[in-house]
Amino acid sequence: MGAAPPAAADSRASAHPLGAGHDRRGAAGGVSYEAFYNLGLEYRFIARYLNNEFGSYDEFVEKLGIAIGQFAKRQMTWFRKDASIHWLDMHGDAVAQASERIDAFLRGE
Repeated sequence: MGAAPPAAADSRASAHPLGAGHDRRGAAGGVSYEAFYNLGLEYRFIARYLNNEFGSYDEFVEKLGIAIGQFAKRQMTWFRKDASIHWLDMHGDAVAQASERIDAFLRGE
């Protein structure tokens, strides 16, 4: 018999990135480690977590957060170099700006 987990643990379990009732038996539903690993950044980290490549769940969450931040920074660097991207001023009327860009596109400008 064990003691019931504290309420805080219950709320963390419901917000678990792997879903409630996760375990480390393998990638979901018989998907191979390689297939799961190649699906994308988050899946790659989940595959590594299920493969016991992190010392703890907290280490998994921390390293995933770092990797997501690094990926986002690389994306923004790449997007800024693309002159065909039209950035909206989010401090202004973004809907009006987007509408103007769409209208110009539809007019062939």
